[in-house]
Order: sequence, then C-alpha cells, then structure tokens
Amino acid sequence: MKVFYESMVDNHQYLDYLYCSLGFHGRQHKDFVVLKTTTGFIIAHLIFVFTCSVAEKTLPICLTWPLDASSGQSRAKDRDLRIHRIRAKTSTEFFFVQSIVRGAPVIQDFDRAGDYFVMDVVDHTGDLFLHCRDIFGW
Repeated sequence: MKVFYESMVDNHQYLDYLYCSLGFHGRQHKDFVVLKTTTGFIIAHLIFVFTCSVAEKTLPICLTWPLDASSGQSRAKDRDLRIHRIRAKTSTEFFFVQSIVRGAPVIQDFDRAGDYFVMDVVDHTGDLFLHCRDIFGW
C-alpha cells in the first residue's frame, strides 16, 4: 500500500510503502503506522487491510493493534535517552485507511515481552520525531 504524507518539517510530499502481507518474500510482514484518531495520533501495528462496500461505495479499512497502552513505570534510562516505549493494547481496532498518516519504524524490546520502541530518529526528514513529540507529549 502506498501512503503519501506531507512532512511537518518542510511541507514536502513523501511516499511510504506499507506492507501487510502473509507472503512478503516468503515471510509474514506487517508494518507499523501512525494513525490520526479523534483524540490525536497513535502508533499501531497493521494486521489486515480490506475493503467494505456500503451503498455502492467501497471503503478501505484496516484492522490494527494499537500500541498506546501504558507500559507501566517508565525507566529512568528511557526518559534520559527519550526512548519511546510503547505496548500493544489487548484488543484490536478498525480504522479507515485514510486515517493512516505515515509508516513508523518500530522494534520489539527483547528484554520486556510485549513492549516496543519507536525509532523516531531514523527518519531522514525529522517528521516522525515531531509526530512523536505530539504523541508522547514532550
């Protein structure tokens, strides 16, 4: 899936290729995304993307696993390094595909099961860094 987004840094258009496939080069691959909700931005893991037809209109919908649950007490070193630790909710949620703002590089924390880190500094434009500022409030 292609997602075009406007950078918060330079207002240029950029393109993200997002994957949600059981057979991507012989392996399962499901990307993480930044979603715009009614209350702000969240990060979510794509599970499934499909279309739904209602009254002759086709709506693209995605099933996601939101990563906005509290991961408990934040570690001092996470705060000092401004590492964003997130945890998946226990339930999934549906969103319209138009709610996807951009992709997000997220890696699993192998020391704490169910926790993930947002890699906001690997973005070449700085856009994800600004989105993380809005999401995590610092």
